[in-house]
Amino acid sequence: MKLLTAEIIKRLPKLYSQEEVSNPKIIVKYFHPLSSWTWYVTEGEKQEDGNWLFFGLVDGHEKELGYFKLKELEEVKVRGLGIERDMFFGYAHKLNEFRGTDIKIRIQDKEWEGLLQVATWRDKETKRGDLVDITIIREEIRKAIEDYIMENTP
Repeated sequence: MKLLTAEIIKRLPKLYSQEEVSNPKIIVKYFHPLSSWTWYVTEGEKQEDGNWLFFGLVDGHEKELGYFKLKELEEVKVRGLGIERDMFFGYAHKLNEFRGTDIKIRIQDKEWEGLLQVATWRDKETKRGDLVDITIIREEIRKAIEDYIMENTP
């Protein structure tokens, strides 16, 4: 079985291009039929030596994000069977679907200040008085982000 097709290459984002994406799409899923090991590729790029370097989730002894190479996958043989590509996996899956429930969001200072200004402005518009406790605003923003993630994550 061919592990890397022209269609996959066309869809594959370059390495480091999704560093700011908290829940990137999975482009291809590899697995070994005689084990529980699975590789979920989110990025990849052809290297100078002709090999492909991928980044994604490796689900083996533990789940961890990391780099792995196409040739390494191609060389694996257990009882005569090698790594296979899940041809029915599709392109609608996102990383958090397989990573677990721990979702981390980074909000840059500039974005955080903008969120606080909007929350403060809305508070004044609703005539609830002067500025509310900043911890209440932060909690409302956290809850809104959490709700958004739950609605937009498969």
